Order: sequence, then C-alpha cells, then structure tokens
Amino acid sequence: MLSVSRLVKSKRILAAFEVVKSLRNKGHNCGLVVIGVGEMEFELHRWIADSKMGNFIRLEGFKANVLDYLQAADMRWPTVIRILKMA
Repeated sequence: MLSVSRLVKSKRILAAFEVVKSLRNKGHNCGLVVIGVGEMEFELHRWIADSKMGNFIRLEGFKANVLDYLQAADMRWPTVIRILKMA
C-alpha cells in the first residue's frame, strides 16, 4: 500500500498502520510506504519501532515527485478503507 499525505491525525495514518499489522498477523504479505511530513512524524516512527513493523512500514518523508511510487503501488490509502468496508 502507499499513502501520500501530510502526517496529521485527520489523515488516519495510524489506522493504515493497524491494517497492515492486522493483515500481517493473519499471514498476508503486505506493507505500507508513507510519503509525507507532518506533526505526527515522531509518533509514527515510535509506533513502527514499538510494534516491530519496521520491515513492513516505511516513512519516506517528503518527495518532490511521487509518480514512481504511485505507479509501483498495488493499493493506495485511503482506497483500502473503501475496499475493507465493502468486504
């Protein structure tokens, strides 16, 4: 999955982290790349470390051009929310 957004509570990035953790705990091979900066950056790094999800969730910071990331992504957050609600 890919998320490109400001790292603020209203973007629900921690919810995406929880989805990845839950899916991995159920045996699914998935991960998340997050592009962006914001007030939650320290909290998100801490969550990743505390949850031992560093191999599966990456914070990439600011990127001027995200086209390559978008083209490589299988799914983009918050699209996954809509899919999970439909399931």
